[in-house]
Amino acid sequence: MARPVHQQLHQARTEEILAAARAQLTTSGLSGFSLRAVARRLELTPNALYTYFPCLDDLLTALLVDTFQRFVAAIQAADIPNEPRCARRFGSVCTAYRAWAVANPTDYDLIFGRPIPGYHAPAAITAPLSTQAFAVGLKILVDAAHTQQLHVPPRYQDIPPADAASLAALPYQADAPPVLRSLMLTVWSRLHGLVTLEIHGNTREAIAGPAAWFARNVACLIAEIGLSP
Repeated sequence: MARPVHQQLHQARTEEILAAARAQLTTSGLSGFSLRAVARRLELTPNALYTYFPCLDDLLTALLVDTFQRFVAAIQAADIPNEPRCARRFGSVCTAYRAWAVANPTDYDLIFGRPIPGYHAPAAITAPLSTQAFAVGLKILVDAAHTQQLHVPPRYQDIPPADAASLAALPYQADAPPVLRSLMLTVWSRLHGLVTLEIHGNTREAIAGPAAWFARNVACLIAEIGLSP
């Protein structure tokens, strides 16, 4: 059933506001980010914007949700469920991680960068979204373990009991043991480090071909964690 026209218009305006908010963040950073600044960019009065987002925190939350959803969609689309070689699936997901971050550096910093001063994201809304992309890679590791394509080196199997309990309590991929959860967290941390250095320009002078450099690091990481090529 088609949505009423007013709902369609409201959704279109909301998306327009989010696009303007993202552009404002890109050009001015957090220091120049406010409801009034976004309203000026849209040539709206602040009161018109308050109809959609009563306060700045509401706008930031909506922007986070929208950004996480687009990031997760890119990661999920990169998986190849029918591919029997889990290493290829894993490499595809890692490549998508970098590609999205490079194409959307402001968005990447918004969801994975420093906390926004004075803003506290509602965990009930953002936490489930923040783990969905992580769960894609974890599912591949679980599939690899089930098909004997993953042999975790001993150095990655020694997990402190307190960490093992915390990892086991994470609310996704119920059949993933703490060892695989810890392994995926290690991989995620490495990917984040590589990508963050690149999008902030820290490796620009040292690395002539960042895509190839990233691919080599991913290949080394896949071998390092015991994932069969």
